[in-house]
Amino acid sequence: MTAAILCFVFAVWPLVAFLGGSAFSPLTGVAALATAHKSIPRLRFRYYMVAFATFIAFAAASAFWSPRPVALFDWSSLSVRSEVLRWGLLMLAGGSLLAAVQGLSERGIKLVLRFATVALIVHFLMVTLMAVFAAPLIAFFYPGKPTDDGVQNITRNAMFMAAAAPFLILAVTEGRGRIFTAVIVIGVVVAVSGVSMLRELDAGYLTLAAALGCYLVLRAFPRDGFR
Repeated sequence: MTAAILCFVFAVWPLVAFLGGSAFSPLTGVAALATAHKSIPRLRFRYYMVAFATFIAFAAASAFWSPRPVALFDWSSLSVRSEVLRWGLLMLAGGSLLAAVQGLSERGIKLVLRFATVALIVHFLMVTLMAVFAAPLIAFFYPGKPTDDGVQNITRNAMFMAAAAPFLILAVTEGRGRIFTAVIVIGVVVAVSGVSMLRELDAGYLTLAAALGCYLVLRAFPRDGFR
């Protein structure tokens, strides 16, 4: 059941990204709730959780001296307005899914990895094309409308692309030779940097660096990682 839920998440990943990516957080939350019966018994305290908790506490404290009004929920649209709360819930859901994955069989893990790899490749190619051909695509999908939504969707997807890039590299190059791995790494990094430059997205580089840090943790501690 857990494998089927995760496969569904990755199967709809490119579609959600194409529609703007705003449904990624709800999708992750629903998947975490659906697999809670598997994840809760496996949740354990880990020291890296302290770093996440410290960051969330600092972000929450900084909201009080920000000139922007503090709002947790928008009841009219039933949405979470606080970035701190949204990010914290997303990290909690992500950690829950990581715990649920530990209960998968070897066959289930391989199946989920196949779905995830295909989804990340499709998303990577899709975002690259959207960034290169942004103007005609926005004109086609948003005819006669302000371009703000289209620009925001492409920029948001560029962030997702940067965050997923190291894990795409890990999935594609697993068990491959050094030359193939080097080609993939260079190609992905150049593409992510190019998309960030086209979108004037400085945060894209920071996102890539942060995701690369997580990737290096997995490489340095392959048996433990973020378990």
